[in-house]
Amino acid sequence: MGPAWNGHTLTGNLTYGWEMSYFDSDYAGRLQPYVDAGMGKNQLAIGVDTGRTDGPAAASFVRQNGYGGIMVFNVTKDSTSYLSGISNALYGQNTVAKPGCLV
Repeated sequence: MGPAWNGHTLTGNLTYGWEMSYFDSDYAGRLQPYVDAGMGKNQLAIGVDTGRTDGPAAASFVRQNGYGGIMVFNVTKDSTSYLSGISNALYGQNTVAKPGCLV
């Protein structure tokens, strides 16, 4: 269950965690140490970078393996199709950004 102090574990006090290496596509390898320490898969999100990581592949991994979500780094005004790839893999629909939202 991970390291403990005064009968409390770190994972017992956390409700959610983000793994933000961003550039590594070994999603299982990045998240497994947190699961091994006692975090629930549904409490963990993986970080992706719009210019260097395959967001749809990460989203498919998250969905197929019961993880909590995706954190997207480096979002720009040109990221709508990248974000749509992620939202399609997770929810079956495109991302719609309000005008001026993505700068």
